Amino acid sequence: MSLLSVKDLSVWFETLDGTVDAVKGVNFDIKPGECLGIVGESGSGKSQTFMAAMGLLPKNGRASGSILLEGQEILNLPITQLNAVRGSKIGMIFQDPLTALTPHLKIGAQMSEVLKVHKGMSSAEARVQCLDWLNRTRIPEAARRLDQYPHELSGGMRQRVMIAMSMLCDPKLLIADEPTTALDVTVQAEILDLMVSLQKDRGTAIALITHDMGVVARMCDRIQVMRHGAYVEAGTVDEIFTQPKHDYTRKLLDAMPRIDDAGAPGALKGETLLNVHDLKVHFPIRMKGGLFGKTVPLKAVNGVSFHLKKGETLGIVGESGCGKSTLARAVLKLVEPTGGNVTWLGQPIQDMDKKTLKPFRKDLQIVFQDPLASLDPRQTVAASIAEPLKTFRPDLTARERREEVLKMMTRVGLEPSMYNRYPHELSGGQNQRVGIARAMINRPKLVICDEAVSALDVSIQAQIIELLKDLQREFGMSMLFISHDLSVVRAVSNRIMVLYLGRIVELGDGETICSAPQHPYTKSLISAVPIPDPAIERSRTRLRIPGELPSPLDTQSALRFLPSRLDAGQTDYVPQLLEVAPGHMVAEHDSLERILAA
Repeated sequence: MSLLSVKDLSVWFETLDGTVDAVKGVNFDIKPGECLGIVGESGSGKSQTFMAAMGLLPKNGRASGSILLEGQEILNLPITQLNAVRGSKIGMIFQDPLTALTPHLKIGAQMSEVLKVHKGMSSAEARVQCLDWLNRTRIPEAARRLDQYPHELSGGMRQRVMIAMSMLCDPKLLIADEPTTALDVTVQAEILDLMVSLQKDRGTAIALITHDMGVVARMCDRIQVMRHGAYVEAGTVDEIFTQPKHDYTRKLLDAMPRIDDAGAPGALKGETLLNVHDLKVHFPIRMKGGLFGKTVPLKAVNGVSFHLKKGETLGIVGESGCGKSTLARAVLKLVEPTGGNVTWLGQPIQDMDKKTLKPFRKDLQIVFQDPLASLDPRQTVAASIAEPLKTFRPDLTARERREEVLKMMTRVGLEPSMYNRYPHELSGGQNQRVGIARAMINRPKLVICDEAVSALDVSIQAQIIELLKDLQREFGMSMLFISHDLSVVRAVSNRIMVLYLGRIVELGDGETICSAPQHPYTKSLISAVPIPDPAIERSRTRLRIPGELPSPLDTQSALRFLPSRLDAGQTDYVPQLLEVAPGHMVAEHDSLERILAA
């Protein structure tokens, strides 16, 4: 007996350019207590299938076919009847909880509303049940969270709130639409573990919409592969991973980087281009309390030292708030360092003013995470790419500049026909190629990639990574590659640096860091990375460090992995970075047993 049965479902949208077919006659079933993975790239129709089931299509959207929930037709139900189903029998976790939660309502009020509508509970009864579900989702200080607003919570906490809210009425089916895409790897692992426990303890069926085959390997019983609005392959998780039949399925699996890949780059020797010594970036934060309050330093980067060789890629990893992006911007002097030294080709640049630093900018470039936000929407693709040429090669004629732009566009895989297009007319992957072309147009010696592929589909991500590697070989440039995705970092990096609250906890070649990490924090990160292989995923044991990532404002949080110093009253002690093997640095830490006991 199927819990949800979808027959010949089609979804289309009426637009100014005509009819757009998003879903084309799909069929599938979800059984009670089962986890079905719906995989495919952006635009394949994954989300629209379930938006139609929930009655959440936009005004220009239409749907036909049949969707039966426990034998009851729910497709195109009147809103009054559908409201009795949504929240009570079907729950939904959206990709971005910050936009799904109401910003001006406290968490408790939003959660209580579900219980008042569907179960007629009083405010007091609803609050008790809301607190119970927040505790089940393992949110720290759950009672306090009920009286906070969404913006006061971390991304992981907001996602837990969404899960708790969707489960308040014990729904039979939970629809999870890319529930972990924007989360740190450790938070992602916690969310997936939580969903598995709900599936087992409550018998909840899960429809997991994702493009991440590693997440699918960890979570799913069966898989439906979707492309261009239709299912191209279906089977059990073992069948799809071991014997994929469709070329598109094989393409998705081949595009996934793996943290256990032994063929990734090794360490390099050669000329040192960049030297960073004891770099610090502190921001003054005004705290409430007392008559006037007080100002305390937020130590975003707190004494980081490393070097970078010619042609080398140094991966920088760590959870949100560990200082990765601030470090990159301080190296480029896009934010002013509080202390320390940055030396570029033997020249100290930390004390240079803008005018003195300008000639160096030609060789120091950055590719940002969100290409649409970093490109001027009023400029054409060609104008954005040409801008650095106007600044650093003013001698070029307009014709020569056009030729250089077209040459670079071709090099990064952009059609010459896109020359006069605007960013909003391009896809995310195409816009990222524009950002890369702009950074590469002057053949820089150092490029910083700040989460440059995190928002892209896996196949586009693979193409961009390969493009960056090709350009690196061609131009001989060095890269600082920042990402929360350790599998991607492993694929591109010669060495990897692990940051925790603004300090290095481990630094070494990629193979050592990923296969034989020594610091507990690194071990925790590595163990949380999903591997796109169901057999391996089922046999892995995850190392959990209790609690959320502490606040950098907490002066004692730096000693989370050295509780013996805290017990001795040495609250200002700074863990030292020790060389445990040639080129392998590890911060002081207590034994894992001692850390977990604390």
